[in-house]
Amino acid sequence: VKNRKLSKHIHDANFGEIVRQLEYKADWYGRKVSAISQWFPSSKMCNECGLLYSGKWSLKI
Repeated sequence: VKNRKLSKHIHDANFGEIVRQLEYKADWYGRKVSAISQWFPSSKMCNECGLLYSGKWSLKI
């Protein structure tokens, strides 16, 4: 989007449509869509047990 004044509004409108479509499709297939905060540490969460890693975070982990 080249117009700086309208770009934020255009992107917001498109994101709202994506969310609407996701919710529609999730309802269609019996799934659940959940929104989380952008600051939620999901990359530190174990995908099996759900615990958050509280130690020092490094690239070798």
